Amino acid sequence: MKVAKQNAVEEGIYKKVVVDRKHYFILIGTEETVEEEIEEIIEEEEEPRLEEEEEIEAIEELADEEALEEVIDEEEETMAQYKDKQFEFLELFLEPYYSIEDFFSQEFTFNEHPIIAKIKKYNSLEQLKKTLEERKF
Repeated sequence: MKVAKQNAVEEGIYKKVVVDRKHYFILIGTEETVEEEIEEIIEEEEEPRLEEEEEIEAIEELADEEALEEVIDEEEETMAQYKDKQFEFLELFLEPYYSIEDFFSQEFTFNEHPIIAKIKKYNSLEQLKKTLEERKF
């Protein structure tokens, strides 16, 4: 069949058109019909390619969204760990005092470390934890 079409091309009955390495044989009519058929073939070849590209883009967008969600989840987990560490530090830091209330009730002295003075401004551990909670990174 291929040889017969090739012979027909040589005799001028068919025109051979190659689109994306595919060979098409078009019956020669007027110049306009040949051009129209070539355009139709090219359009038919491009349509699936465009659909494939759209599918690929949709998959890439979905993958990007999933990756972003994973990063956000990891960051939220990290932030929660930092917050837990802050609370652990506060409890360990305040442990030497008889009670947390005693720590906050002591009067400010100029000999105190600046961090201790800053912590005492909050008046209670709950207020300090609430402030830390509100200041999430």
